[in-house]
Amino acid sequence: MVAMIMMITLYKDITNYNQLDDQDEAQEETGWKLVHGDVFRAPVHSSLLCVYAGTSVQFFGMTLLTMMFALLGFLSPANRGGLMTAMVLFWVFMGVLAVPFGTMFALFLLWFGISVSLVFVGSFLGFKQLAIEDPVKTNKIHRQITEQAWYLQPVFAILASGILPFGTVFIELFFILTSIWLNQFYYIFGFLFKVFVVLVVTCVEITIVICYF
Repeated sequence: MVAMIMMITLYKDITNYNQLDDQDEAQEETGWKLVHGDVFRAPVHSSLLCVYAGTSVQFFGMTLLTMMFALLGFLSPANRGGLMTAMVLFWVFMGVLAVPFGTMFALFLLWFGISVSLVFVGSFLGFKQLAIEDPVKTNKIHRQITEQAWYLQPVFAILASGILPFGTVFIELFFILTSIWLNQFYYIFGFLFKVFVVLVVTCVEITIVICYF
């Protein structure tokens, strides 16, 4: 549904742009053309944005890895404790204490002798390359943002944009919490992975819609 809304909106906007180009190029710019000089401007709280993005990627990777372990059967009720047993065995046979000193010394030599030197070589070659240039020039003066409608205000947009992602996982979340409360096992990990994929796609599409409007 979200993808259909975006496709219809983009189709109408592109049609309007083509009509404006054919009629009069001196008319006032609308839509995406209004922000072409500000899209590559650094945000106000860029460090906070980096923290949010990095934390989100780590959380997404952890969730995806857990899902993959569940799909491979490590969390199956038929093999209870299999994941913990495998982790203990890996630690016993492949931990720091189980590896000979010569092997550990060679590993550290590879890390600090090759990896560190390659970092400096890559940095040297990177600084000698030409800087990446933006396809359009950034305006020196910030464009004034017009007053938005009440349904596009940040607080309402955040609350409203969470309805669809929550709706995609509501039923599955109900079964998971029911299993926990009734002291039962949840083992439908294949369907849970599909719901997780739908949740990710929905969040991406909702983000595009909110940023576009």
